[in-house]
Amino acid sequence: MCTVFKSLSEKIDKMNRANNIDFKFLQTIVHDPTVPEYHGYNTKIAREAMQGQEPKTHVKNYTLINMNPAEPHTILTTMQLVRSATENAGQTYTVFTNDQQLFKITTEITWW
Repeated sequence: MCTVFKSLSEKIDKMNRANNIDFKFLQTIVHDPTVPEYHGYNTKIAREAMQGQEPKTHVKNYTLINMNPAEPHTILTTMQLVRSATENAGQTYTVFTNDQQLFKITTEITWW
């Protein structure tokens, strides 16, 4: 089987499993007030299925940049730092969000 289809199939299976667990959780909390919170419920399900834990997520926060946030160079600097952090983490895609005011400037930068 092609690697792309295999990984896509695995992702679909994981999403279906997660959706089923979410639905079971919602059904259970309606009928049983002693159910643990969501994380505890998922941990219980994983232990019962003898599944290992996924690796932890690492988040890196940078110090504030002492520049005007609406300046294109400030946004470009931030975008470059975030992209560098993404690449150093071995990830392919960078998720960069900002408010509507800065979105206009960000979209202009992406077309430079």
